[in-house]
Amino acid sequence: MEEIMKSLSLIMMVGIVGLGLPAAAAERAEVIHWWTSGSESAAVRVLADAFNNAGGDWIDNAVAGGGGANARSLGINRIVGGNPPTVMQFNYGRQLDEIIEHGYVRDISDLAAQGNWNELVPDALMDSITVDGKVYGIPVNMHGQTWSWWSLPALEKAGVEVPASWDAFFPTLDKLKAAGIIPVAVSRDAWTIDSIWRFIVISKGGTDLFRKIYVDHDVSSVNSPEFRELVETLIRLRDYSDPGASARNWNDSTALIINDTAGVQFMGDWAKGEFLNAGEVPMQDFACTPVIGGNQGYVYGGDMFVVTASEDPEQLSAQNLFVETLMSKQVQIDFNRVKGSIPVRSDVDTAQLDACAQIAIDLVKNPDNQVGDQPFYNSSDTIGAIRDLLGALWSDPNPSVDTFTQNFAQIIAAE
Repeated sequence: MEEIMKSLSLIMMVGIVGLGLPAAAAERAEVIHWWTSGSESAAVRVLADAFNNAGGDWIDNAVAGGGGANARSLGINRIVGGNPPTVMQFNYGRQLDEIIEHGYVRDISDLAAQGNWNELVPDALMDSITVDGKVYGIPVNMHGQTWSWWSLPALEKAGVEVPASWDAFFPTLDKLKAAGIIPVAVSRDAWTIDSIWRFIVISKGGTDLFRKIYVDHDVSSVNSPEFRELVETLIRLRDYSDPGASARNWNDSTALIINDTAGVQFMGDWAKGEFLNAGEVPMQDFACTPVIGGNQGYVYGGDMFVVTASEDPEQLSAQNLFVETLMSKQVQIDFNRVKGSIPVRSDVDTAQLDACAQIAIDLVKNPDNQVGDQPFYNSSDTIGAIRDLLGALWSDPNPSVDTFTQNFAQIIAAE
């Protein structure tokens, strides 16, 4: 409600957006999304080309910045203002709750049933796009949220390999630093610090601790010695970044791994799209691992689209074509190969995907390894508060583990 009320207030100030636009043509679909990096743009072109080849007319509306928040705000403003796009992007989780509650999203249960999604799409993702028994989202991918990406030439120059344990982790970073290489490529946004943090939580803390923190909101787990060790690990990592981090976007940091200037980046598997877009080959030019050591957790999330509520037959027809296109077997393979994620359909030939994708596919075969990411179980306000806290810790010259732990516990207790 709060986000929608903010949107209403904004619209009252600036006027209704888009008045006077011509009526939509048949199969014409305006698509709001936030995929703007090189690899993301290449991936969205796969979808657009497929839609156009099927008889559609993709009107692209890419909105950069904020890790998707800017695009979502624009789309919600448009919806509330009475000028909705045909389709817009969201992440899995609770981002849709408010606009579904207010009737702004089209129920596509009939299309999901025709496509047999219940049999093909993982249960966790179906749960995420289903509210009160009705399907509202089009799942396009399954992203691993917490990977590490290593430059193999940089490791070779330093005389080390990808660390197989946490005991070997910091000595590896020390060797990279001694070789004149930036050990860890860090970016400026708080959500990228959150990526590093959740990698530490799932990889060093394990799936049980991750679930207790983010799913169960268990304060006693936050006050445990294990949690404290994770915070100390994050603080220690700060010494392995460089002064340029404050000026970098996430994909700029990926570029440091691609050009072998830095040793490792902690980022979701959308980073792999940047490597592939640069012509690099997994396990030849770069290495990928979602964990270090013995834990086998896989934190998943991803992207979906929603079609906005409409009674316009032309818009409904374009939306139907959009759903059919994105859920086709070939598009699932072609798109995810470029995007760096894995398909949501269980009946596609994943042997066509790369070595990193094969690691992900093997991990998610075991449900015990699967952990839904923050948006599945936490509100946007909670996630924002955690990221503010992580950003403050990262930039504090004298960080306090006790203060961080106390504040973290308060945030999850309030969820």
